[in-house]
Amino acid sequence: TIQQQPDIWTPVYNPMRFILDSTNNAQTNFKYVADIYVSGVADYVRLTINSDPNYAQGDVDIHRIVESYISSSPAYKSQSGFQKASDSMIAYEVKFGEQYGATGSVVTYPNLTVTGTKYAFNAAYTPFDWLDFDGTNLAIEDIGLIFSDYTGNRLTTMNGTEDSYIHYISNTSGTVYFAEIKTYNAAGGLIQTAKIQNTYQAVTAYDQRRIVFYSGVRGLNTATLFLGSQPVIDSTVYSYTVALTNYAGINQLYGGLPIRFTRNDGCYAGRTPLTLHWKNTKGGFDSYQFTMINRYKTETKRTTYEKRIGSMANNSWAYNHYDAGKTVIDSKVQARYELQSDWVSMDDQYLITQLIESPEVYYDDGGNFIAVTVISPTEAQMKTDAFGDNELNTVKIVVELSMDFWKQRG
Repeated sequence: TIQQQPDIWTPVYNPMRFILDSTNNAQTNFKYVADIYVSGVADYVRLTINSDPNYAQGDVDIHRIVESYISSSPAYKSQSGFQKASDSMIAYEVKFGEQYGATGSVVTYPNLTVTGTKYAFNAAYTPFDWLDFDGTNLAIEDIGLIFSDYTGNRLTTMNGTEDSYIHYISNTSGTVYFAEIKTYNAAGGLIQTAKIQNTYQAVTAYDQRRIVFYSGVRGLNTATLFLGSQPVIDSTVYSYTVALTNYAGINQLYGGLPIRFTRNDGCYAGRTPLTLHWKNTKGGFDSYQFTMINRYKTETKRTTYEKRIGSMANNSWAYNHYDAGKTVIDSKVQARYELQSDWVSMDDQYLITQLIESPEVYYDDGGNFIAVTVISPTEAQMKTDAFGDNELNTVKIVVELSMDFWKQRG
């Protein structure tokens, strides 16, 4: 029997622990057996587990097995509307059994207890958040959660290439039928209401449960509209809101409140703000624009060898002014961006902290995502009113491209 098990949804980088018991646990050479099946994978992984010495029960954590089948779903500049974040989740099932018998004739009895289909997603909750985690209330239809801890007003330039995302889970057909976008002018007047239909609202397959909606300017202006006219965002729009609604128009987001995006109309003196996107602890992707003076730099490392200057000629040794003794045989160039933020609001402090801590970061060049690594700072400072540390600050983020540039050999 299964005494304890993960909820229907579990973050894959946290423990996925099962506690087992059996009436046969006193048998000779007894072990529990766990066969782990992952949807779309032909084979399964079998684990055998010794009984706990105190309780004779089995304790098996399968998350290191399951996480090898999951990655993440960063967005793509070619997509818009609602898309499956299918790389960010998997469906799995565990079939438990046991084995025992005299040495040399141990018999395995598989498939005695089966979990049924469960789901894992690409999150890594902190120990404090994991302590209170409830996978039965994770879907948006439960309490309106999305995969971001950022709930403040989102500032964005509106030049047409900006991207932003809303990641969520839904287990129930019809929960999110539309994305409803309302656009407003600088005086707060409504310009239009547009709707984008969710192709996957019926949740007819397991990979339609984990969804990302492209809520940035580029995604909205390239989406097929159910209602309204393109472009959704033009030069007259000062702010817009995004609500995820059912067919009747009821917003499913937490508290029934939409997410608001406001034009960042600061004076950039001809500069183009640069954007980073990163995977947060919930497995979704957050974004931030760096609007101050940004820099692109390269560092070159060369490998050289020494050779004699000149060459042999008939009856002589000769060389020229341009002959080299120290010769380059390899040149490796590491490129990096040094990005400078404006004053970081209190709402954005936690956002910047997660950027610094994230293992997966992308630089948005307006047309593509480029994988980068945050190399500085390595220390994040969380400012809150609760600590009495509420002075606004600016942040300089240095990211390196994930690939080296190799030049011609000497």
